[in-house]
Amino acid sequence: MKKVLKVAYWFLKKIGKVSGKKSVLFKTDYMSAWRWTASNGDLYTAVKTAPAVVVLPYFKEQDSHYVVLIEQVRPENDNRKTLKTVGGYIGEKETPVQAVVRNLENKLGIKVESNRIISDGRMLGYTVVEIPVNIFRIELNYDEIKKITDFNNDTITTRIVSLKQALDLAKTNNLGDDSTAVPIYRFYWDHYRL
Repeated sequence: MKKVLKVAYWFLKKIGKVSGKKSVLFKTDYMSAWRWTASNGDLYTAVKTAPAVVVLPYFKEQDSHYVVLIEQVRPENDNRKTLKTVGGYIGEKETPVQAVVRNLENKLGIKVESNRIISDGRMLGYTVVEIPVNIFRIELNYDEIKKITDFNNDTITTRIVSLKQALDLAKTNNLGDDSTAVPIYRFYWDHYRL
């Protein structure tokens, strides 16, 4: 990604679109952004971000599947609540599976063994920029479900919904984003064949 940013900056400078120096907008462990100004006053922004993971925790009760979503207040969306899968950025020295384990513990309060995590492939996520998103799922046991229902904090509340309800939410665009909808569609397809 760093090479892409350098090439983009060089290209814009070469064609006379960039004047002055780059200024850093923000820099975190997972995402950085720079801005520079064109000679006509237009602003250009480049964002470098880490790849991400999402994991769909689920369980089966009798003949029905249930998924665990988190309800989060999102400041970038006018403090509205959104329903999402568990996920986040992959740390610099983490594998995608290690990131899943960390996110399940941080966001749901459960510690899981990495060999239980099932990969469902990758997708492209679009927020500010294109980022690769690794998709996973994990079947929960009774003790984990109990911990999840007891685990809430100031910013996250857990919601358990049937897989069919989750699919309806995805179809009506009432979930956080595609990184939540795609794992739900995939899981539904695997179990019920749309």
